[in-house]
Amino acid sequence: MAKQIETLTSDQEKIIYRQLGKYCAYRERAESEVWNKLKELEVAEQLSFKLIELLKKDKFLNNRRFARFYATGKFSNNKWGKIKIRQGLREKKISSADINFAMNKINDKEYEQTINKLIEKKAALLKDKQLFVFRKKIVDSLRIKGYEADIAWDMVKAKFPDK
Repeated sequence: MAKQIETLTSDQEKIIYRQLGKYCAYRERAESEVWNKLKELEVAEQLSFKLIELLKKDKFLNNRRFARFYATGKFSNNKWGKIKIRQGLREKKISSADINFAMNKINDKEYEQTINKLIEKKAALLKDKQLFVFRKKIVDSLRIKGYEADIAWDMVKAKFPDK
């Protein structure tokens, strides 16, 4: 399964390592998620540090890779904006450098196209006649999904200009 398992001394340590390896192989995990799993398994802190390092050496665990997959997945599947994605990565205790790396993987053109699609989708549902209220409801829906307010306002105003 992994090269680093040979450095573990007891069978119990090897069992825990295999369990963590499967946990990480199932889907990308942040280091904080693995720490939570270790606490759940009631593993001693010294052994936890050792296991985390071994998982990193065997490439089961990589926060930068996790951040990239998290950001692109939440954007493409859930249509989240960059603010919400950043917040989600912060909650997973991902470093600022890794967050910035992940955010740069989101294509700006696709980001704009997604905002436009969300604007059209929301506009089709609204029945407000007053232009400002109509625009505000669209922008509010975009902000809830984590899009930047200034970008949302600019795009909504461009799509629904003053009469």
